[in-house]
Amino acid sequence: MTVKNNQTSAVVRTASFSESPLTIVNYDGRRWLTASQIGQALEMADPANSVNRIFQRNKDEFSEGADSTSVKLTALDGRQRETRVFSETGCILLAFLSKSQKAKDFRRWAKQELANPTRPQTDRSSNREQELLNELRPELGKIAHYHGLGLNLSEIGRLMDKKPGSIVHALNRLSKLGLLPQPGSQLSLQSA
Repeated sequence: MTVKNNQTSAVVRTASFSESPLTIVNYDGRRWLTASQIGQALEMADPANSVNRIFQRNKDEFSEGADSTSVKLTALDGRQRETRVFSETGCILLAFLSKSQKAKDFRRWAKQELANPTRPQTDRSSNREQELLNELRPELGKIAHYHGLGLNLSEIGRLMDKKPGSIVHALNRLSKLGLLPQPGSQLSLQSA
């Protein structure tokens, strides 16, 4: 997934809440979650729609640009979608407004994970390596991207329409070249 808003790209990384992976978008120097991610963390039946309904009912309590903003996300299928994302304060406010059993734990997690300024930011050189890989060998770039998201061999194989053996071969090549991100690490998702 790539975030684009006023020509600004974002870096995406995964983190875990209650053993569920969440995708954190680093955008404009801050960390953001989508409505869908928040709804999944709060174990809502219809994650994105439930969070968006809470937001719409309480829109006057959110500061545009500080608690929430709308960005275009490019999904893995290549389509761009206007998506509302929420910062640490927006996530905490949503959790307070929800009736979820997980709300208290999620607020604590959001406070630590989204606001922690000491968490290392993505190294520009590793972003540049990922961009070069994407330009030179788009297929290998996608495999590295999916691996960095923590997908297993069969999941990557299904997405790429490849057999797991060819995925292993590609991952070994990337590893030997030092271009293989560790699962869950931050990386630029320009070609995905």
